[in-house]
Amino acid sequence: ENVSSEFVIEGELYFETAYKCSQTRDMQIMFDCRMEGDLTSLENEALFEFFIQHTQTGEWTPVENVAIDVMWFDASQDKWIWEVSPLGNRVIVNQRRSVIHVPLEKSKYYISNSGSVNIRFRGTSPSEFALLLDAVTLIETDVIQFNEDCLVDCAPDGGDGVVDLKDLLYVVAMFNSDDITADVFPSCGDGTVGIRDILEVVQNWGRSCQ
Repeated sequence: ENVSSEFVIEGELYFETAYKCSQTRDMQIMFDCRMEGDLTSLENEALFEFFIQHTQTGEWTPVENVAIDVMWFDASQDKWIWEVSPLGNRVIVNQRRSVIHVPLEKSKYYISNSGSVNIRFRGTSPSEFALLLDAVTLIETDVIQFNEDCLVDCAPDGGDGVVDLKDLLYVVAMFNSDDITADVFPSCGDGTVGIRDILEVVQNWGRSCQ
Protein backbone atom coordinates (compact mmCIF):
# COMPACT_ATOMS: atom_id res chain seq x y z
CA GLU A 1 0.00 0.00 0.00
CA ASN A 2 1.32 3.43 -0.97
CA VAL A 3 -0.20 6.55 0.58
CA SER A 4 0.75 10.08 -0.45
CA SER A 5 -0.05 13.44 1.11
CA GLU A 6 1.50 15.25 -1.89
CA PHE A 7 -0.87 13.59 -4.36
CA VAL A 8 1.93 11.70 -6.12
CA ILE A 9 2.54 7.97 -5.85
CA GLU A 10 5.61 6.23 -7.29
CA GLY A 11 6.63 2.61 -7.09
CA GLU A 12 8.97 0.05 -8.64
CA LEU A 13 8.21 -3.59 -9.36
CA TYR A 14 10.86 -6.26 -9.91
CA PHE A 15 10.05 -9.53 -11.65
CA GLU A 16 12.14 -12.68 -11.88
CA THR A 17 10.97 -14.74 -14.86
CA ALA A 18 11.93 -17.89 -16.74
CA TYR A 19 12.07 -15.88 -19.97
CA LYS A 20 15.17 -15.19 -22.00
CA CYS A 21 15.63 -11.98 -23.90
CA SER A 22 16.09 -14.06 -27.05
CA GLN A 23 12.73 -15.78 -26.51
CA THR A 24 10.33 -12.97 -25.80
CA ARG A 25 9.24 -10.20 -28.17
CA ASP A 26 6.07 -8.82 -26.56
CA MET A 27 4.75 -8.90 -23.00
CA GLN A 28 1.94 -7.33 -21.04
CA ILE A 29 1.74 -6.21 -17.43
CA MET A 30 -1.63 -6.32 -15.66
CA PHE A 31 -2.30 -4.15 -12.60
CA ASP A 32 -5.26 -5.21 -10.46
CA CYS A 33 -5.58 -2.23 -8.16
CA ARG A 34 -7.91 -0.32 -5.87
CA MET A 35 -8.06 3.43 -5.52
CA GLU A 36 -9.07 4.96 -2.20
CA GLY A 37 -9.55 8.61 -1.35
CA ASP A 38 -11.59 11.30 -3.09
CA LEU A 39 -11.26 9.76 -6.56
CA THR A 40 -14.77 8.33 -6.70
CA SER A 41 -16.20 11.79 -7.37
CA LEU A 42 -16.46 12.67 -11.05
CA GLU A 43 -14.28 15.76 -10.88
CA ASN A 44 -11.29 13.92 -9.38
CA GLU A 45 -9.06 11.36 -11.07
CA ALA A 46 -5.53 9.99 -11.03
CA LEU A 47 -3.20 9.96 -14.03
CA PHE A 48 -0.84 6.97 -14.24
CA GLU A 49 2.21 6.49 -16.43
CA PHE A 50 4.62 3.58 -16.70
CA PHE A 51 8.35 3.08 -17.32
CA ILE A 52 10.57 0.07 -18.03
CA GLN A 53 14.31 -0.30 -17.43
CA HIS A 54 16.60 -0.98 -20.41
CA THR A 55 18.93 -3.90 -19.62
CA GLN A 56 21.81 -2.54 -21.72
CA THR A 57 21.88 1.07 -20.49
CA GLY A 58 20.07 0.87 -17.15
CA GLU A 59 17.95 3.83 -18.21
CA TRP A 60 14.23 4.03 -17.50
CA THR A 61 12.22 4.35 -20.70
CA PRO A 62 8.59 5.53 -20.80
CA VAL A 63 6.13 2.96 -22.08
CA GLU A 64 4.67 4.82 -25.05
CA ASN A 65 3.06 4.37 -28.46
CA VAL A 66 1.01 1.44 -27.19
CA ALA A 67 -2.68 0.96 -26.44
CA ILE A 68 -3.04 0.95 -22.64
CA ASP A 69 -6.51 -0.08 -21.54
CA VAL A 70 -8.36 -0.07 -18.25
CA MET A 71 -11.28 -2.13 -17.01
CA TRP A 72 -13.48 -1.00 -14.14
CA PHE A 73 -16.57 -2.42 -12.51
CA ASP A 74 -19.76 -0.41 -12.96
CA ALA A 75 -21.95 -1.31 -9.99
CA SER A 76 -24.99 0.37 -11.54
CA GLN A 77 -24.80 -1.96 -14.55
CA ASP A 78 -23.35 -4.90 -12.62
CA LYS A 79 -20.67 -5.47 -15.25
CA TRP A 80 -17.09 -4.65 -16.17
CA ILE A 81 -16.45 -1.74 -18.56
CA TRP A 82 -13.41 -1.79 -20.88
CA GLU A 83 -11.87 1.39 -22.28
CA VAL A 84 -8.71 2.17 -24.27
CA SER A 85 -6.73 5.13 -23.00
CA PRO A 86 -6.53 7.97 -25.55
CA LEU A 87 -3.37 9.32 -23.87
CA GLY A 88 -0.79 6.88 -25.24
CA ASN A 89 1.54 6.00 -22.38
CA ARG A 90 -0.78 7.33 -19.67
CA VAL A 91 -4.12 6.22 -18.31
CA ILE A 92 -6.74 8.01 -16.24
CA VAL A 93 -8.25 6.12 -13.31
CA ASN A 94 -11.27 7.42 -11.39
CA GLN A 95 -12.88 4.25 -10.09
CA ARG A 96 -12.37 2.38 -6.86
CA ARG A 97 -11.46 -0.93 -8.53
CA SER A 98 -9.56 -1.06 -11.84
CA VAL A 99 -7.57 -3.52 -13.92
CA ILE A 100 -4.95 -1.80 -16.11
CA HIS A 101 -3.30 -3.61 -19.05
CA VAL A 102 0.02 -2.18 -20.24
CA PRO A 103 1.58 -3.73 -23.40
CA LEU A 104 5.38 -3.95 -23.43
CA GLU A 105 6.60 -4.12 -27.01
CA LYS A 106 10.16 -5.02 -28.05
CA SER A 107 10.62 -6.49 -24.59
CA LYS A 108 13.78 -8.24 -25.80
CA TYR A 109 15.60 -5.12 -24.64
CA TYR A 110 14.04 -5.14 -21.18
CA ILE A 111 14.60 -8.75 -20.07
CA SER A 112 18.04 -9.34 -18.61
CA ASN A 113 20.11 -12.47 -19.24
CA SER A 114 18.91 -13.78 -15.89
CA GLY A 115 15.24 -13.11 -16.76
CA SER A 116 14.63 -10.07 -14.56
CA VAL A 117 12.25 -7.28 -15.63
CA ASN A 118 11.96 -3.94 -13.82
CA ILE A 119 8.85 -1.74 -14.05
CA ARG A 120 8.20 1.72 -12.58
CA PHE A 121 4.84 3.47 -12.25
CA ARG A 122 3.84 6.97 -11.24
CA GLY A 123 0.40 8.30 -10.35
CA THR A 124 -0.60 11.93 -9.82
CA SER A 125 -3.86 13.54 -8.74
CA PRO A 126 -5.14 16.91 -7.53
CA SER A 127 -6.74 15.02 -4.63
CA GLU A 128 -5.13 12.92 -1.95
CA PHE A 129 -5.44 9.21 -2.70
CA ALA A 130 -4.10 5.78 -1.86
CA LEU A 131 -3.23 2.94 -4.24
CA LEU A 132 -3.56 -0.69 -3.22
CA LEU A 133 -2.11 -3.28 -5.60
CA ASP A 134 -4.05 -6.52 -5.20
CA ALA A 135 -2.00 -8.25 -7.91
CA VAL A 136 0.50 -7.41 -10.63
CA THR A 137 1.07 -10.01 -13.34
CA LEU A 138 3.64 -10.09 -16.13
CA ILE A 139 2.74 -12.34 -19.07
CA GLU A 140 4.19 -13.17 -22.47
CA THR A 141 1.74 -12.32 -25.22
CA ASP A 142 3.34 -13.50 -28.46
CA VAL A 143 4.16 -16.92 -29.85
CA ILE A 144 7.78 -17.81 -30.52
CA GLN A 145 8.10 -18.34 -34.27
CA PHE A 146 11.88 -18.52 -34.51
CA ASN A 147 14.87 -20.51 -33.30
CA GLU A 148 16.00 -18.75 -30.14
CA ASP A 149 19.48 -20.31 -30.42
CA CYS A 150 19.97 -19.04 -33.97
CA LEU A 151 18.69 -15.48 -34.15
CA VAL A 152 20.83 -14.76 -37.23
CA ASP A 153 18.40 -16.91 -39.22
CA CYS A 154 16.06 -13.93 -39.38
CA ALA A 155 14.65 -14.05 -42.92
CA PRO A 156 12.07 -14.83 -44.03
CA ASP A 157 10.04 -14.12 -40.88
CA GLY A 158 10.84 -16.90 -38.43
CA GLY A 159 13.82 -18.10 -40.45
CA ASP A 160 14.12 -20.91 -42.99
CA GLY A 161 16.65 -23.14 -41.27
CA VAL A 162 19.88 -21.78 -42.72
CA VAL A 163 21.91 -18.56 -42.49
CA ASP A 164 22.33 -17.31 -46.04
CA LEU A 165 21.93 -14.39 -48.43
CA LYS A 166 18.31 -13.72 -47.41
CA ASP A 167 19.39 -13.06 -43.84
CA LEU A 168 22.28 -10.82 -44.89
CA LEU A 169 20.10 -8.77 -47.24
CA TYR A 170 17.45 -8.35 -44.55
CA VAL A 171 19.94 -7.08 -41.96
CA VAL A 172 21.52 -4.73 -44.51
CA ALA A 173 18.06 -3.42 -45.48
CA MET A 174 17.33 -2.69 -41.81
CA PHE A 175 20.72 -1.02 -41.21
CA ASN A 176 20.66 1.83 -38.69
CA SER A 177 17.06 1.07 -37.71
CA ASP A 178 15.62 -0.35 -34.47
CA ASP A 179 14.16 -3.43 -36.18
CA ILE A 180 14.10 -6.03 -33.43
CA THR A 181 14.40 -9.04 -35.76
CA ALA A 182 17.51 -7.74 -37.55
CA ASP A 183 19.13 -6.71 -34.24
CA VAL A 184 20.84 -10.10 -33.87
CA PHE A 185 23.93 -9.08 -31.86
CA PRO A 186 24.39 -9.34 -28.96
CA SER A 187 21.81 -11.99 -28.07
CA CYS A 188 19.65 -9.42 -26.28
CA GLY A 189 20.26 -6.79 -28.96
CA ASP A 190 21.45 -3.25 -28.41
CA GLY A 191 18.58 -1.31 -29.95
CA THR A 192 20.19 -0.52 -33.31
CA VAL A 193 21.00 -2.60 -36.40
CA GLY A 194 24.65 -1.94 -37.23
CA ILE A 195 27.95 -3.38 -38.42
CA ARG A 196 28.11 -5.92 -35.60
CA ASP A 197 24.79 -7.41 -36.71
CA ILE A 198 26.04 -7.76 -40.30
CA LEU A 199 29.26 -9.38 -39.08
CA GLU A 200 27.24 -11.80 -36.93
CA VAL A 201 25.41 -13.02 -40.03
CA VAL A 202 28.64 -13.32 -42.02
CA GLN A 203 30.36 -15.25 -39.23
CA ASN A 204 27.47 -17.71 -39.08
CA TRP A 205 27.20 -18.05 -42.89
CA GLY A 206 25.89 -21.46 -43.93
CA ARG A 207 24.94 -22.45 -40.39
CA SER A 208 22.07 -24.90 -40.11
CA CYS A 209 19.34 -23.67 -37.76
CA GLN A 210 16.76 -26.42 -38.00
